[in-house]
Amino acid sequence: MNCELAHERIVMAAYGELPDDASHELERHLATCTACAQECEQMRALKLLAGAYPVEEPDANLVARSRMRLEEAGRAACHALV
Repeated sequence: MNCELAHERIVMAAYGELPDDASHELERHLATCTACAQECEQMRALKLLAGAYPVEEPDANLVARSRMRLEEAGRAACHALV
């Protein structure tokens, strides 16, 4: 395995999307390539940190109010052009 392929597989492995055979091949590469092993550790740390701060969905009322304001602004802009 070359480093370019390893880079692609490191991301897939971090999200559990790498098949077992490819995962074993990646592990063998990481055992001999310090640069890729370091990248793999960084990806794991990043994923861990990202999981510590979950994305919050905006309030449904906020979305509705924003849409109404955008529609009002759009109508006002159209009237200003006339």
